[in-house]
Amino acid sequence: MRQLQILASTSDLPKIEKIVLAMEASSFWYSSVDVMNAEKVIITVQVSNRSLGELLDQLSELKEVEVFFFLMGIIGLTPANAKLQNQIADLEPRSPVEVFLQSIHSVDSWSNFLVFAVTGAIVV
Repeated sequence: MRQLQILASTSDLPKIEKIVLAMEASSFWYSSVDVMNAEKVIITVQVSNRSLGELLDQLSELKEVEVFFFLMGIIGLTPANAKLQNQIADLEPRSPVEVFLQSIHSVDSWSNFLVFAVTGAIVV
């Protein structure tokens, strides 16, 4: 993965967005900037190494486009999908006894340790 920053005029934004989305970029965001009294946008995009050459070829056809990229590779992370809750195997609320045992187990004193041991012996 490579992270690119593209400096372009605001009129080229729809064209660049179309090109980048055709490359199946993992992320795409932009912000407006003022460069020497000219309204421009900085577009940050993450693309795979395989599609980098083709993307640069298509961007070179546009006027007044500057591309900056870091020589280090990055790992593109995407947020979890909405179905994640259904995929988790063991998702249950804690019982009051578990909460009580956890609270007295975390406190360092002999009295709480004895209460924890007695409660644990009764439950088991």
